[in-house]
Amino acid sequence: MDQWALYVNYRSKEETKALCLRNQRIRGQQTLPHTSGAMSLDRRRDLMKKMGKEVDRGKVWTETHKRKDGSYVNDQAREIGERIEEIRRQRPETLAEISLNDALGVVFGPEHPGRIRGLGMGAVPTVVFKQISRRGGCSYMGSSSASAPPPQWVQEMANMRSQLNALTSLFQMKIGIIPRSLLTYFRLLHRLPI
Repeated sequence: MDQWALYVNYRSKEETKALCLRNQRIRGQQTLPHTSGAMSLDRRRDLMKKMGKEVDRGKVWTETHKRKDGSYVNDQAREIGERIEEIRRQRPETLAEISLNDALGVVFGPEHPGRIRGLGMGAVPTVVFKQISRRGGCSYMGSSSASAPPPQWVQEMANMRSQLNALTSLFQMKIGIIPRSLLTYFRLLHRLPI
């Protein structure tokens, strides 16, 4: 009963009503609504596989933007879906691979750094596409690569270690004893590979 009373109180506040109206207006302005409901893209892909359908990023996108009768949710979704299907027909060899150049990648362009269209939660470009990240002007494949880090990184790590040593010495001179938590942290940093 207490929770219900809190809920009713929350819903009757003017700020909450204004927020609900704003969200309703934003939902109405959505240009590409999907029809997958609460089903995740991973579950959608599994269901499509069980039904014997082709499964790739482009096909998942078109399936989630069609109604049960097979029609697209709006004209913009129909245009995008037709472009995706056209690219899928032109390049059947790319259906099996997930890449920046598959149908969805060509139609929508570059992916957002933190997610990939059509693959669901947790998929990021650097892992899925094995993409070379460019940070600090140098390219390095990341932790999954067997290659050694670039010389600039080795030098930077050496500089950071010498700064850490100087900081540790200064800390000991000014304060005396280094707390165990910081000491453990400093030791861990010293063990990092170059």
